Amino acid sequence: MQKTSFLNKIDPLLKLWFWLISLVVAFLPLGLYGLVIINLVFLTLVVISEKRVKSALIILSWMLFFLWFNVIVNGFIFLPNTALSVDQNHNFLGSFIYSGGNNFGGVSWWSFNLRSFLRSFVIALRISMLFSASFLLTTSSSIYELAWAVERFFKFLKLFHIKVQPISILLAVIFKLLPTVKSEIIRIKQAQATRGFIYNKCSFLNPFKIKTLFIPVLLSTVKKTETTAFALQAKGYDLNNTNRTHYPLKYNLLNGVFLLVGLLLFSILLIANNWNLVYWENPNYSFNFDKQNFIFLREINSNNLLYFWQIELIAIG
Repeated sequence: MQKTSFLNKIDPLLKLWFWLISLVVAFLPLGLYGLVIINLVFLTLVVISEKRVKSALIILSWMLFFLWFNVIVNGFIFLPNTALSVDQNHNFLGSFIYSGGNNFGGVSWWSFNLRSFLRSFVIALRISMLFSASFLLTTSSSIYELAWAVERFFKFLKLFHIKVQPISILLAVIFKLLPTVKSEIIRIKQAQATRGFIYNKCSFLNPFKIKTLFIPVLLSTVKKTETTAFALQAKGYDLNNTNRTHYPLKYNLLNGVFLLVGLLLFSILLIANNWNLVYWENPNYSFNFDKQNFIFLREINSNNLLYFWQIELIAIG
């Protein structure tokens, strides 16, 4: 991440709190559209912070992988019900249903339908949201800043005479583990390239090349994290230590705006989604739009809005 990024100027404890809030909010009923909006915001922050789109594309590629994986899994879960009519199956599964090559409504061991796809999409969006939040935290904070933030976060444990410093060092090393592994992979690839070991996109199919890369990366990562932990413990990040080389950031207007905008965005999406669910009656997993359904206190009259909201209900219902 660019050192001039605005995220580097935000207090690490505040970023840690924001990461924890994102972790909780990801599993709250944000709805399909709420998750899409949050992911767009997070990916935009990744692009702005990195000043390139490569990192955002990597996160999107992982999201597509989990989408594909969950579509296969949900295909065994959301199947047409032979006890229901065709219309009821359409209401429950969506307008497009492919049921294992059999006729619609027949008994099948696997089914691809709108409901299974949307549920998979929701899960993939949640994973992408967690990846993005973790990426923003770990790349915009040094291991010292993370250790200092974790120690401040668990400061209340000192009341119970629990040593917080070992916990903070451990969690800081865990947070920075993936960036450390990434840097070690690049370093070892470059070192082994001088010895004639060239790694390409198909190298994962070669067991010998996997061993020559995985084992050195594992040993090097363990050694580096151990050295980092000893360095943190020896030199210390205690604010009272005169040998410290890092200084805590002070709260300023940027910190307040960052926290306020994030909380407002999460709150608005949660309130908007749950308000609409109050006016949704679905006794038998069948969507009946003859009754009043509301979006932002207004009755839905447009067929396009009805379909728009039906997609949301199928995804989260």
